[in-house]
Amino acid sequence: MRSSQKDCHRVNYSSVKGKRTVAKSNSMNIFTKTEMVLFTRRYKIGQMKQITFSQQELTCAKQVKYLGVILHSKLNWKAHVDVKCQKVITAFYQLHRTTGKTWGYCPKIVLWLYTVAIWPMLSYAAVVWLTRVDYSTVDKQLEHVQRIACLYITGAIRITPTSALEMITRLTPLAIYLKQEAMTACFCLRVNKQWKQVPCGHARINRELEEIAPETCSRSDSTIALYVFDKNYEVSISDRSDWIANNVVLNDEIVLQMGLDLNIQVVHEQLCSLNPTTSNKLYH
Repeated sequence: MRSSQKDCHRVNYSSVKGKRTVAKSNSMNIFTKTEMVLFTRRYKIGQMKQITFSQQELTCAKQVKYLGVILHSKLNWKAHVDVKCQKVITAFYQLHRTTGKTWGYCPKIVLWLYTVAIWPMLSYAAVVWLTRVDYSTVDKQLEHVQRIACLYITGAIRITPTSALEMITRLTPLAIYLKQEAMTACFCLRVNKQWKQVPCGHARINRELEEIAPETCSRSDSTIALYVFDKNYEVSISDRSDWIANNVVLNDEIVLQMGLDLNIQVVHEQLCSLNPTTSNKLYH
């Protein structure tokens, strides 16, 4: 309880510092979009001091949606998986309305839409909530989603086993696909030095990746892209008359010189006449 009270005092102190930002933005809808969630595994939290933000009391919610991921107070990811599966089924039934047995998209196009549009909806941020897939109930839930898609793509009868439908359509089971996507995201984050290893939770995917693919532990030649938007050059386009009269002023060494109606040999001769040191250089 003492630690909870200290955290409340810290939040209240930080809210006082954030009042100036709210006053500058003049946003009155900020309180309607602000929610407070206490992440803990305790069943009985006890009494907490009321937290205020700019003279507004914040209510404690059970879950909050942040960057497309539903964060529950107990971090069990049940609500996130349920919502994602329901959205995937709804999206697939909307696709089902555009296709019939004798009209609409062919099975090949429907399979492509399922793997390209619907699979990424379900695998979003899988590296975070992959631990939920280990439950048998979630495995059956994912199998139900895949079965609906396979039945619709193949047109098979309802008593056909799901594994047989996946073999016909060459679809990877969703549990394996989600694990593959999570390992790929973990490897990309680790290469870019953005992965933070912790002894529990979703970070165990890193240990599984090292066991399944030991070559990922070796040094990588991947480099982080660096974008430089400074222009350290100047484009100078002279007239034809200036070139003929030798009135072109070169302030620096020219690396690339282009002409619209001049021959490359003429440009080379003009440059050599202006600067004798460039006679041994080739200009393109």
